[in-house]
Amino acid sequence: MKNLKRNLLALLICGIGLLITVYGLSKSVQGELDSVGAASRTEPIRVQHTPYVSVRAADMAYLSAGSAGASRSVETVDNAVESELEYEWVSLGEYTLLAYCPCKLCCGIWSAEHPSRRGTDFVQRTASGTIPEAGRTIAVNPAVMPYGTEVMIDGHVYIAEDTGGAARRARIIDIFMECHQSALEFGRQRAEIFIKVYE
Repeated sequence: MKNLKRNLLALLICGIGLLITVYGLSKSVQGELDSVGAASRTEPIRVQHTPYVSVRAADMAYLSAGSAGASRSVETVDNAVESELEYEWVSLGEYTLLAYCPCKLCCGIWSAEHPSRRGTDFVQRTASGTIPEAGRTIAVNPAVMPYGTEVMIDGHVYIAEDTGGAARRARIIDIFMECHQSALEFGRQRAEIFIKVYE
């Protein structure tokens, strides 16, 4: 009887220890998910027609200043009227260019390749709600450059659709690539960037 009580007490202590461990682990994982979500992604934006917008000339001074963290919103132009407006490509100066891909190393829990996504119908999307596409998608700091801004880099036009840890810093743009090897080969570059501004 004494051994039975001792074994039950040991089992109870182990059970409590296991519960504390599981609770601590779930809090740790939730904290990690929260920090990743806050640092590298925002909730997808639901759009009625298209996420592509363009910046008005009145907002150029704000964008050129690179005011990360400022609370002022930038006016945008709906694509329905875009073709009727005059525009020009305006330089924002030199930016640091990085590259990322859809793999779990680059996108973490937001990747379709992440173990938590296996066996689900998860579709990887950008922070603006679009499906990322090489040659179109770039990650930017949305406080400085709103989603949908058309950005010309080395003569190629990209769309600001995503954000991330590196892209949240001022004067850094992350270019979406098809695979991790392409992102590694791209490395770190500098280039003058231009955005389409409507008058």
